Formats: sequence, structure tokens, C-alpha cells
Amino acid sequence: MKFDLTAASLFVIGNPIHHSVSPRMHQAVIDELGLDLQYSALRIPSEVDLAAFFDAMKHGGIKGVNVTVPYKEAVLPHLDHLDDAAKRCGAVNTIVNQDGRLIGYNTDGLGLLKSIKEDLGKEVFGQKVVIIGAGGAARGIVDALCQSGIASCAILNRTLSKAETLRYDMESVYKNPFYVGSTDVQEGSLEWTWLNDADIVIQSTSVGLSPNDHDTPVKTISWLRPGQLCIDIIYKPLETVFLKQAIAAGAIPLNGVGMLAGQGAAAFELFTGRPANYHLMKKEILNVDRY
Repeated sequence: MKFDLTAASLFVIGNPIHHSVSPRMHQAVIDELGLDLQYSALRIPSEVDLAAFFDAMKHGGIKGVNVTVPYKEAVLPHLDHLDDAAKRCGAVNTIVNQDGRLIGYNTDGLGLLKSIKEDLGKEVFGQKVVIIGAGGAARGIVDALCQSGIASCAILNRTLSKAETLRYDMESVYKNPFYVGSTDVQEGSLEWTWLNDADIVIQSTSVGLSPNDHDTPVKTISWLRPGQLCIDIIYKPLETVFLKQAIAAGAIPLNGVGMLAGQGAAAFELFTGRPANYHLMKKEILNVDRY
């Protein structure tokens, strides 16, 4: 397949891609800064088309791309170098073209840290964390949290083997304690105790994503307590069942809008060397009609 990349100098790639808010939030910052750049979305039909796309990218003057599902892992063989975070995560969401060398980064975890700091004025250093899920998003988040000096991390997942793999990978790099358990939480279980004792609980799965927004990943919620920071990385709906339960218990809620804007802001700086207006990016996400 041939790709015509003359329409823009920055892209987001994935399949499907029509729903992506990345063009809107990046272009808003580009226009604010008065840069001569265009950001667009491009659907890559299948993994077999990635080689042709990256060949065209190298020779077409494209500055960089963001990568969304389902290609965050599939792009790895096509890149010339990965930064340390991308290596540890085994996934890439940002690629920069450096004179024909494609460099892969993962800014997902940085995006969440940005949201926690900018939106809540909080730091994660020394905090006890429970993360629900062990997929690609969880990997980036756990890595960034560990880099920031959290005290401990419990990983709860429906498939324990995936949680064990994530723990093993992170324990090979970081020294803080890791625990693994099931999302089938029973009152009085170890998982219940970890959740109740946690300073920060992060829901990193797609459970509760619209149109299945009636669902929640952990059915037992008696562990919730006032003052806990409860994060759901989903941003549609803005208030998931998980966050509604957290609010009712007096916990501090945070949805995924800030993480999306934060990872975009980090990617924008990699593309251009210029800081992005995080709050403008958030505004553009919230202004999209589908909300």
C-alpha cells in the first residue's frame, strides 16, 4: 500500500482512527504557537501496511507520529531506537523522525503524572498504589510511577499471569515492593486490604468505557474510603461507575482527560522542542461534540 503524507507533517495512526481527538488538541497548540505545521489522522488498515508507512515517513519529511490502538506494540520492529521507558514498557505511543532515524517513546505514564500534578496539585512520591489492569496502559503507568518513587505497587488483573509478567518486568528494574492479585476482590482478602490501604487506586482497563458504561472492574467496593485518590483513565464517559462509587465514598476522583492531554503535551514537546499548553489540550478534548 502507498501512503501520501503530503497533507501534514505530524500524524496519529491507528485503526480505527476517525474518533481520535489528537488532531484537534495538537493543532490547537500548533496554531497558538504560530508554527508552520499540520497535524492529521491516518488509518493504517493492517499491521502489514506498517512497513510501507514508515518507509514513506522516513523519506517524506514527516516530523513525527502518535500511535494508538492496535499498533503500540506492532510498530516496535520498524523503529531504529527506543528510549528507556519505551523499552521497559514494550510499547510506543510517540515516534520522532530524527533525520531518517525513527525513535520510539512512551509518554502515557508521563501524561498521568502531569494530570495528577496539574489538576490536583499532588505528587506520587512515597505513595502506596494499586493498579487495576496489566495491559499496555498499565505498563506505562507503573513504569512512570516507579520512576517517581512510589512506596509500593499492587497489580490486580483478571488474568493473573499477565499481572505476574508485569510484576516480573518491573521488579527487574525497580526495588520497591510489588504484589499481584485478582480483580475478584472479596471483603477481608489481601486484595481488599491492599485497596483499602492504598493512597492511589488507578483503573487502567477498558471496563466501563462507553457504550458499556454500566460496568466496573471491581464489584466489591467496601474498601473505598475518604481521601483516597481514585483514577480512571477512561475519558468517555467523563464519570465512570468506578468514579461515581469513589465520589460517593468521599474519595478524590480523576478521569482520563488529563492523562490524554498530558501524554499529548509530552509528545508535542518531543516533536517540536516547544512546551505545549496542557490546559488548552484539555479544553479541546472536552469541547469535542461526542461529549
